[in-house]
Amino acid sequence: MNRFLINDNADGPRFLFAVAFCRAAAVLSLGFAILAAPSAADEPPANSPSAKPAAAKPAAKPAAKPAPQKSSGQLLRSQIDATTSLFGVEASGQRFVYVFDRSGSMSEPRDLPLKAAGIELLSSLEKLRDVNQFHIIFYNEQPRAFVPSGVRGRLIFATDENKRSARQFVESMRAEGGTRHFEALSIAIRLRPDVIYLLTDGEAKDDLSREELAKLKELNDGVASIQVIQFAAQPFEGNSLVDLAEENRGQHRYYDLRKAVQAGKRQGLKSP
Repeated sequence: MNRFLINDNADGPRFLFAVAFCRAAAVLSLGFAILAAPSAADEPPANSPSAKPAAAKPAAKPAAKPAPQKSSGQLLRSQIDATTSLFGVEASGQRFVYVFDRSGSMSEPRDLPLKAAGIELLSSLEKLRDVNQFHIIFYNEQPRAFVPSGVRGRLIFATDENKRSARQFVESMRAEGGTRHFEALSIAIRLRPDVIYLLTDGEAKDDLSREELAKLKELNDGVASIQVIQFAAQPFEGNSLVDLAEENRGQHRYYDLRKAVQAGKRQGLKSP
């Protein structure tokens, strides 16, 4: 038992010193830990100039809007629409009606105006696909319609066979008689096409009356665009055909008759 007792002369003081040293070290460590910890009093208030603002979060980007989807009807229309032209006047649609003047003045000189017009018409038809539809009306005082199927008053598809029939019809035309625009245009509008091409060399004396213009506009009701090509060396005042085009979503173009004749000659046209 005595060997476990503290030796007052030697080991006792050393032991007491060690215990005291450990206690002092523990107290010092705790003190340093308390001093190192930040206190609420040490933190600057949120509105203090020395307070650092919190980093702003980047604004969320707005979700991209999906591209508008075309309806099946719009897609179908875009697939079957055609763009064609007549003496530089372009138009687009599915259904086209050509209304061409064949009055006696279209024979001068040497039938070349009518033949040049026919060449341009057939060239315009070639730009149509077989899903497009068309109709042709020549007129003087009376309209004469293209009827390849034997059934009047309807559009036909632009198939190769119908285009060949159209060529025969166009080439059979002869220039004679006077000029009456109204009846031929009324027939064309009733077919409800997207585009009507009117070609004429009509003079002021052949003009549509204001009453006829109003009737045609009402009958069309904005359905067809009416594009007018007029063989004339120079514009003339009060031209009702300019009003016809403007009132029916179309454009009017004067075409110098000499250019039309030259175009016919370039295509190898010969007078009969």
